[in-house]
Amino acid sequence: MFTTVTQRIQRILPWLERQARRAGSVLFAGSDQHALIHGWEITQRGGGLSRTYRDPRFDQLSRCYQCGGTGVSRHSALRSCFICWGTGRLIETSNGLRACSGTRTGRRGRTGPAAVHERAS
Repeated sequence: MFTTVTQRIQRILPWLERQARRAGSVLFAGSDQHALIHGWEITQRGGGLSRTYRDPRFDQLSRCYQCGGTGVSRHSALRSCFICWGTGRLIETSNGLRACSGTRTGRRGRTGPAAVHERAS
């Protein structure tokens, strides 16, 4: 009796796993498409009924060496860091490090490109 129940479960289990993967594919189709368009990594979990999405560009982020990742200037607690422009993060590029935003508006309305900073050794 016990072996027959075990055998039945072993036959049904692969079918249930396929059904869970199919259900996950239907449930997450929109999110998966969005992730693929943006080049994100998709990790299926929970037999296909759960997903984790990750943008690989996060690997390029590093903490700002000037403010230590706080985004606040060391010289004045009322000002943003002048290296990372208050984000606390820098993007690693082949040329060095640059601030996360593309442009910055200064106090007098001036704009300029993100500066590239050599990595502090």
